[in-house]
Parts: sequence; structure tokens; C-alpha cells
Amino acid sequence: MRTSIVLLILFSFISFASAIPCTFTDGRGRYYDLSSASNCNGSTYVGKDSKNWEYYINICQEATSPCPEKGQAVCQGSGGQYYGLGSVFDLSFSELSSGEGVVLTYNNGEFCYPTNAPRESIISISCNSGVEFRVTSVRESPTCVYNIAAESKHACPTSKGPQKVTCITPLQQMLNGFLVPHSHDDVGWLTTVNGYYDGAVRSIISTAVENLVRNPSRKFIYVEQAYFHKWWTDASISDQQRDNVRKLLQNKQLEFIIGGWCMQDEACSTYSADVDQNTQGHQFIYDTFGEAYNPKYGWQIDPFGPTSVTATLQSFMGFKGHIIDRITYSIKDQLKSTRSLEFWWNTNPSLGNASRVFTHILDDNYCEPMGEGFDFEGGATPVTPSNIRARAEQFVSLIRQRAPFYRTNNILLPWGCDFHFVNATKQFENMDQIVKYIQDHAAEYNVNLKYSLLSEYYEAAMGSGVVFPERDSNDFMPYADGPDAWWTGYYTSRVNLKGLIREAEHISRAADTLYATTPTANRNVSQPVAFDMLNISRYALGISQHHDAVSGTSKDFVAQDYRNWLELGSANAHTLSETLLNSLASKGGNAPSFSNFTTQALNLQPGKTLVVVVYNSLGWTRSEFVRVPLNRNDVTVTDSNGGKVAFEVHNAQGTSEGKYDLFIGTTIKALGFQTYFVTAGAVNSKPVDTPLINEVGDYVLENSYLRVTVSSTTGTISSIQNKKSGISNTLNHNVLAYHSYTGSGQRSGAYIFRTTGPAQPLSSRAPTNTPQGQIVQSLYQVFPGDTAQSYYKQNIRLYNAGGDENFENFIDISHEIGVIPEDHEVISRFSSNIQTGGVIYTDNNGFATQKRTYDSTLPIPANYYPNVYWSYIEDSNARLSIASERSHGVSSQAPGSVEFMLHRRTSSDDSRGVDEPLDDTDITHPVLRLVYETPANSDLLRYKQVYSVNFPLSLYYATANSPSDWTSRYQTSYSPLSGDLPPNVHLLSLKTRDSKSNTLILRLTHLFAADEKPANLAAPAVVDLKALFSGYTIGNLVETTLTINQVVNSNPGLTITLGPKQIRTFLLTLSK
Repeated sequence: MRTSIVLLILFSFISFASAIPCTFTDGRGRYYDLSSASNCNGSTYVGKDSKNWEYYINICQEATSPCPEKGQAVCQGSGGQYYGLGSVFDLSFSELSSGEGVVLTYNNGEFCYPTNAPRESIISISCNSGVEFRVTSVRESPTCVYNIAAESKHACPTSKGPQKVTCITPLQQMLNGFLVPHSHDDVGWLTTVNGYYDGAVRSIISTAVENLVRNPSRKFIYVEQAYFHKWWTDASISDQQRDNVRKLLQNKQLEFIIGGWCMQDEACSTYSADVDQNTQGHQFIYDTFGEAYNPKYGWQIDPFGPTSVTATLQSFMGFKGHIIDRITYSIKDQLKSTRSLEFWWNTNPSLGNASRVFTHILDDNYCEPMGEGFDFEGGATPVTPSNIRARAEQFVSLIRQRAPFYRTNNILLPWGCDFHFVNATKQFENMDQIVKYIQDHAAEYNVNLKYSLLSEYYEAAMGSGVVFPERDSNDFMPYADGPDAWWTGYYTSRVNLKGLIREAEHISRAADTLYATTPTANRNVSQPVAFDMLNISRYALGISQHHDAVSGTSKDFVAQDYRNWLELGSANAHTLSETLLNSLASKGGNAPSFSNFTTQALNLQPGKTLVVVVYNSLGWTRSEFVRVPLNRNDVTVTDSNGGKVAFEVHNAQGTSEGKYDLFIGTTIKALGFQTYFVTAGAVNSKPVDTPLINEVGDYVLENSYLRVTVSSTTGTISSIQNKKSGISNTLNHNVLAYHSYTGSGQRSGAYIFRTTGPAQPLSSRAPTNTPQGQIVQSLYQVFPGDTAQSYYKQNIRLYNAGGDENFENFIDISHEIGVIPEDHEVISRFSSNIQTGGVIYTDNNGFATQKRTYDSTLPIPANYYPNVYWSYIEDSNARLSIASERSHGVSSQAPGSVEFMLHRRTSSDDSRGVDEPLDDTDITHPVLRLVYETPANSDLLRYKQVYSVNFPLSLYYATANSPSDWTSRYQTSYSPLSGDLPPNVHLLSLKTRDSKSNTLILRLTHLFAADEKPANLAAPAVVDLKALFSGYTIGNLVETTLTINQVVNSNPGLTITLGPKQIRTFLLTLSK
């Protein structure tokens, strides 16, 4: 056994030390070996260009002094300042266009700021049998491409054989192993948050702290502040243990990484929820330990595919680096082969260098080397004097195996896994011996090893002088860990939980903004009590962003625990909102009593008036219809001035609380409320059966903006027209289901989507259609199922408000789906004649847009992507945008088509750890909102509808004798702002910071990317805070990082400018 280990070490060393391949066979079969042109002792001076820049190159090897950057094959400079022009690790060969010779292209040189791209060198070497090596010309292009012409006898064809020259370059240094102990503590998965804490996490943190105190060379990193906060406030934890934590932080033995409430999912979570849950954790760290211990590094090692938005947000948090793991196996293999597992990720082109993040991808997975026999609490063979050399050499071999995949001699070694270090004593006492043995034999193994914090690794890697590759803003979605194992099912799994999380976010936001803008004297609730109520909601939302929560990949009883927390949080937020609305509506000592429950609406008596208060938590005035369930249809609606209001009563259809649905056209100012009165006992308001039927029997839904035709043959949408823009397209709507694969091998389950073939229609029969409404044109459709049960129903609505585009420029499709049969993955597909070329655009976390191109070489699930807020398809004339109020999987399986997976249920487990099928028997009610416009006019509409559908108007109810009685006693409207925010600026946050001070958190987001339309909205936006909050005195204004744990500008001024996609964060006070 020992012999085989020694041989493995030797093999790994030789593999790492061997030269970069320097042979090439051209298209005519000619073989070239340029290795003899390599300078094993350093770089070769080749002369100066017309601008007097000096050039040094090497062939297939690193160019050393005077080139300062490690890993560069070409450099340029003068006067001691040199720039790398191409990485030795990013070398490609091609054929000389004429004659015999070879072209070497080196990519990923140092960053060229004029072009916002890395430098590139192209060395064209022609065959000249009489010349050793000679450069004939050097040209620099304006785009930082360097063309070097040369001639050499080594660029002549030769006979095939082993590469002639193998250099041991300065890159082959002693390896530095950074051993980072960690425990990956899921905030719920196979058991609940509390179950994990009581069963493992309390012991993990306690024994880790205890063992770090015993030995100052030991280190540990920790991520999930939902658990660390629980441990810190645990009555069983002593003051001495807490003091030990402070000392360990000071001694740089303990480090907080990410520092959010959880390690969030990246596919299904919104950027606003990610900001909030990270703020919770960072605020706890800041308030408890101080700014010196702010997290500075990302550690997204387990989410199932990384988005660029996570890294963008971390750049706004002031992070210095980002670590990811789960990317598709074939992509990881390719990056390993080019030593590109570390790179600069240019995560958002609109933000430029401000969002450029140094990123490291783990070469295997975050549990290594635990799986190689070093999990001592999990049964690994203990280290003894008799086996210490063999165990140490085994560990050295693991370091050597990693080394060829990275460009520096610094090797990151995560040591931990899910809920490891419950017995930290056993872990450290064994590993201490291995670490010491390797340290004592460093010269023999050519390896240094030490316990390390993540920051120590990053400082070494980023300070190595190596020029790392540049990556554009493309994400790593979707993720696959095998040929038929595409993790695209979880984009839709447990769709009701996804919807509840999004609903809780909007309810929490309403309470936050109401509390922040209600004058202190009017709150009628103490700040500690209010903050406790808000914190329950924030806690629930924080844990539900975990990558096994919003993803829908936990066990069923754990999903129910998330639901319980969310419902409790929402109940507290509603109660606080009711209290604040009661205060704001009070007049002369009279205060109403509002409730968010619809009980009063469903029990409205003749001669009585239902009072409906509508609150808007967004920073713009909104004109929208709201729906109120009623027990009667003989009602009339007026506003707070007694004026007429557009309204309509419909017969309730599908699952509804009441017998009727009342639709009211409302206009609500930014962050304000408005009162409407529904009085019983008026004329019978039962609507006529519209929409209209045209001359061929099709249903037509039409307002001044849009015309939607529903075919009499298929019973579904067949075309769409934008009357204002003069565009029209076919738009065939179909409801289908993929059948989950249940055979041998990889099955479809909570994580993985695998289908037996293309999606099949639910039925060959057309749906039944029930039309009604004139102001709210509605078509209720019941689709026959492929079983005896009809489990798919939907309501198409188009609003007709006399030409007001705010009401009319979209189509709502609300669904009732379930209980669906086993092994069904149900989709809604729209097929059009829009010339998309196989391209669909989807969002990342509701913040940025990604272009996706259909890949016909991959299976159906591989062409699915996450939709959080929006997706769209387009050509030069038309764009169809679709907004959702929860996350779904989305795809374009054919040119001109877009499909949303709305529900899924499988009979199998997919063998990824949850160990139960996704047996989701819920009935779900997702909503899709369609916007149809020209590309030039679509972006603003899309953003407005996205935020409207995700942060709907909030309704609260009371009962009055009459409208006049109510208006005489109470205030009927309120808005704290003097006007609206600019249309391209979103009020991301306005909330109280803590339970003691009056400090508020204000975040503003520029919605537009730099290339979106119109150009004036993609330009910098200006917000005048003094004018916006004209009724308040603004005090103590400072600008901070995104998660408010570091001051960026102590005097930012009251006029705020935001560039495209910029988020700016402030702390301030507002007083009347």
C-alpha cells in the first residue's frame, strides 16, 4: 500500500512538472514540434515596436524577467513597467495561412481597459530552415491584440515523435497547501432548522471553539448566521464561550464567510431577498463583533448552479473573492484542462470593473478530502505513529492531484462536509499529526501545509502575480452532474412553497415601508415590539432563501416547517401593517380597525359599506385593478371623494373565497394608501357574457391597446395584436405535460428533470370557455385532463379602462392546477411566428438578463433555465415578455416558442440525498403576465409589470354605516412622498435598521442595463432625496456597502446619481 502511494506522488509530480504541449498537426497532416524554440531559462528579447515598447516572448513556456506577471508567455513594457500580453495556459495552435509554419495564439493577457477585455498575442512563425528564431515585425492594434511575425527552423514540419524539449519552469515551485476546516450546515433539508441545531450545530460550534482555543494553529470558517445567531443567544452557552469567540476572531483563528442567514439558492431566489438575508447576518456580525470581522469572501459551494448576480451583489457588499463549486461536469473538466478554475468574473457589463469579482471553482467538491479517508469522526482510520507517514503521503498526493488545475502554487484544501465537526476534538487531534508531519518533511515532499482561513488563501493566490483569465457575465446555468442528470427540475419543484415565499416577501416589504414612513408619534406601537414583529418575518424569509428551501428540495415535513415560519412571519407583518394603517387613518382621536382578512367582505350586509384601504409599497404611483371577494353582486363603488370608480362584478370561478369577484380600478400614490367604498343594496351588477365573438366564432378580448384572439377551433389563444404599435403575431397557446422518466438509471425527482420524450397535450379535446366582463374581460378555461380529472384551469384577463395604458398594456393568465397525476411535469407553452433564431432571454434573480441559445445536441431538460421575474423572446419587430410571481423553469424548445413549467409531481426519488419522491399533491395558483410590444418599447413596461405582479397592492378591510360616516371620522388617503421616483429607479428597501434607533435603511436600484431602451432611461438617473421626502427632515445620512456594515461615504449629499444597474445603500433618519 505504501509503495503505491509513493508512486502516485511521483506520478503527480511529474505530471505537474511536464512542459505545456508544444506540438501541432495541421489540416494537411503536417506535424510541428516547436518545443526546441522554448527558452527554458526565461524569456527572449525580441525588440521594440514603432512606439518604442520592448517585447519579450517565450514559446510554450513562461516569459520570466523582466516580465513581472507569472504565467504570461508574452510581455510588453519599458522603464521597468511591463504588461502580460497572453497566458501560457491559454495557448492555441493554427495553420499559417500561406506556406509552412504555425500560428500561436495566446489569450487572457492582462486586462485592457480601453476595450474592457484581456490582451491577446498572435505569433505567426513561418518555416525558415536557416534561422534558429527571429522576429521580423511587431504590431499593436487599438484593441490590444499584438501581432508578432517570426521565422524559425523549428516551425518547419518534422517527423512525429515525443516532444523534443521538456522544461521545468519557475512555475514548478513548492506547493502551499491551505487547509480550511469548515462545516456545511444546511439551514433545513433532511430535518428542520431547529432539528439540525439541536442535533448537530450546537455541538459543531461549541466543540470547534473549544478546540481552536486549545491550539492556536488551528483554524475554522463558518457561514450560516441563522445558526451562529441561535448559538450566540442560546441560554446554555456560557459567557466564557462567547468571550472565546471574540478572542478567536481577534487571533485570526475563526472567520465568517458569506455571513448571511444562509447559503442562498441562486436559481429561484430574488435579488432583493438575497440582499435582505445577507443583511440580517452581516448586521448581527457587525453589531456583535464589530466592523473588523465583516465577511469579505463568498463560499457558494453547494447551490445547484451559480448565477453572475450573486457575485455582483457580493461586489456591492465589498467582498474580495467568490468561491463556487457545482457547475456542469463537462464545463468543469474543460476549465481544469486549461487551468482556468480561477478567473476574473466580469459579472455585469453595465457595471464594468465595479462588479469584477475574483472567482475560484473547486476542482472536485466541497467535501474533499473528507471522502479520501480524513473524516475522523465519520469512521476514518485514526492516525497513529505506525501509519503517520502513509497518511501524510496520501494527503500530499491529494494536494498534487489538485495542483495541475490551478495557475499558482497555492492550493485550497476545504476540509469538511455537511454537519461535520460535531466532534471537533477527534477531527483536529488526528489532522494535527498529518499537518505537523508534512510541515516537518516539507523539503522532501516539496509541499508546505498549514491550517488556514479562507482569507489567507485568497491573499496568497491574488498576490501571486499570476494573470488570471477573464470571464464575461454569462452564468453557469443549468447544472448537470452526469449526462442525463440535469438539475432543472428544482426550478419548479414545490411551486406553492415558492409562491408563499414570494408572497411573504411582499407582505414583509409592505410592513417595513409602512413602519419606516409612519411618523414616530403616530405609530401606536413601541419600536422594540414592532421590530420583533418585523424580525419574525425577516427570519422566516431569511431561512427560506436557503438552497434546499426555495429550491423545493427538502423533505416534505421540512417544507411544511418553512411554510409554518412564513405564515407566522406574514401574520405578524400583517398585524403591524394593520396597526400602522389604523394610526395613519386616525382623525381627532378616532382610529379605525382594519383587517387583512376578507371576512367583512364576505359578510357584507344590505345598507352597509365595506371599506377597502389599498396600500402601495412601491416608489411609483400605480393604476391597477384589485379583486375583492364578495357574497353579493348588488354593490356600487365610490372613491374617498364620492366620485365614480371603474368597477365590475364577476361570478367567481374556480377556487374562490366568495360567490362573486369584485374588480375595482384604483390609483395609489407611491408608498401611500387610498380608500374605496363598496356599498351593498345598489343595482344588480351581474355582468353580461362578453368578450365578443367575431364573425368566425372566435372569442376576442380587446381594449385600446391590445387585441387577443381565442380560436373557436382549438379553444385557446391563437393570435395577439398591439394596436398602438401596429404589430401582430400568431400566438398559439398549448397546455402539455412531460412524463417523468422512471426507468433504470437516472430518474426525475425534486432536483433533476428527466423526461421520457417531448411534452404531450393534456387532451385532444378543446377546453371549455366561459366569458364574462366588459371592463375586466375574462375568459375562464377548463382543460380536459389526460386522466378522468380536469386538473388544469386558467383565467385570461384583459382590462379595459377607457384607454388608460397603465391598466391596459398587459394580459393576466391566472391558473388553478392540481391535483396533477404522478410523473407529470405540466407546462404552458406559447408558440409564435416571432423569428427568435432559437434564442430566449431569461433573468438572473430578477436583476439581470441572460441570453440563452437552444442547443440541439443536448436533451430537453438541458435547455431549461430558471425564471425568477421575467423571460422574453423577440425579433426585430416584436417582443413577448412574460412575468411571473414565483420561480419556474422556462425554455424555448423551438424557434418562436416559450414554455413555463408550472407544476410537477414525480413518483421517484432522483438519488441526490433527499431520499423521497416529489409527491406534490398541492393545488397551485401561479400567475403569468404577458407584455407584447416592440423591443424598443418593452423594457420599461416589463420592469413595471414585474414589480407590480411581485409586489401587489395590499388590501385591508373595515365596515362602515356609509361612506360619508367614514370620511367624517377618518383620514382616507396618505403618501409620505412628494412625488414618484424616476421610472428607472426602484425603491429596493426602506426599512428600520434596529430595535433602538430611528435609523432607516434606504436602497435605490437603477433598473436598466446600459444597452436597454429607451436610451434616456438607460442613462444615469438622479434622485433628489430632499425633494422626494419634502415633508421630512433628513438626518445622519451616510452611504454604506450593500449590507450596511461599512461606511462608503460619510457625506454623500442629498442628490443621488445611479448608473445603469447600480445599487446604492444609505442609512438616514426621517423626522417630521
